[in-house]
Amino acid sequence: MPEAPAILRVTNTGKAASLTENWHFDSAFFPNPPPIAILAAQQIPPLGGDTMWSNQYLAHDALTPAMQTLLAPLRAAFTGTMADESGRRREVVTYHPVVRTHPVTGRRALGVGRIESVPHIEGMTPAESRGLLEFLYQHASRPDFVYRHRWSPGDVVMWDNRCLLHYAVHDYGDEARLMHRVTVLDPVDERPATAS
Repeated sequence: MPEAPAILRVTNTGKAASLTENWHFDSAFFPNPPPIAILAAQQIPPLGGDTMWSNQYLAHDALTPAMQTLLAPLRAAFTGTMADESGRRREVVTYHPVVRTHPVTGRRALGVGRIESVPHIEGMTPAESRGLLEFLYQHASRPDFVYRHRWSPGDVVMWDNRCLLHYAVHDYGDEARLMHRVTVLDPVDERPATAS
């Protein structure tokens, strides 16, 4: 918004153009993804348009001890595009732990989101990684980990991007849906990550 540049207007761009109708962490390919996100409902369709969040603390804790041990040292590749100094978009690959330790709570959470943007586990080929990544993606979104929010105008939801996946359900066709979004960056949050 020109009068408030920290606020992003999120509108209905159509189902085919939707980038958020999948389980994901925001900006997971950043070296230090943003820790907090806020959505404020401005205009809501008469039916649909819910957002779901999945608790990745619970997802991690529900794994067997053997699987937790297997995953603990692994890092996954997260891909995306970022603008360089000239404004051109370039591909970015950043590696983050498959199991994150939250810097504030100290709790462990699964850290694998949108499978199309996580091509492989570090040190493995995409073919070797695929089965494990697909299992984790399905496990991470089990219904018993999920909260589904039915929006009303004026609702404000803030979430921790370090331990919650989210999914914007696009089941409202061409109806108007307007959300205001703020992403909170944490300059103190300097967890190490490797970007290439």
